Amino acid sequence: MLIPQTVNGKPLTKKSLGDLAKKHFSNTKEGYRYIWPELVKEQNDKPIDKSHWVLMTKDLIQGSRNQSYSKQQTIVSDLAKKTLTTYEVPESLEAAVSILSKYASSGKRLFSINPWTYARCQDKGQVYQIIVGGFHSFGLDVSHDCSDNVSIGVAALRKF
Repeated sequence: MLIPQTVNGKPLTKKSLGDLAKKHFSNTKEGYRYIWPELVKEQNDKPIDKSHWVLMTKDLIQGSRNQSYSKQQTIVSDLAKKTLTTYEVPESLEAAVSILSKYASSGKRLFSINPWTYARCQDKGQVYQIIVGGFHSFGLDVSHDCSDNVSIGVAALRKF
């Protein structure tokens, strides 16, 4: 998956990604089922620094649900060691682009609601890690989590 620095001449941000998603989810104001307003405000809708390619798992890593973020980081690190690959926890914009691009190209919803599935991400708000998922017919959630919930796990991402 290419994570472009710009799309249609505009910097790629969570807001601009939502604007693109409105094409598929016209019943939403921001193009997301829900996007935590403080996230965009806190991070000043930070754009991608430079275009890059990523490969992200299509689901949570087995055994990562209902674990602390610290444990989830260890799970990703262990996977990287086991596979001799430079895996890391994705940033929320990378995860959202990957998930929405898969939907736009195939109609398949990853990190969906059956069962409820959210991927915890590297970036965080003032206190909590950002989560991306809960994808259904109204769109994708980009929010924050303050608990170790059974629906929240971690994906792995490799940058190229």
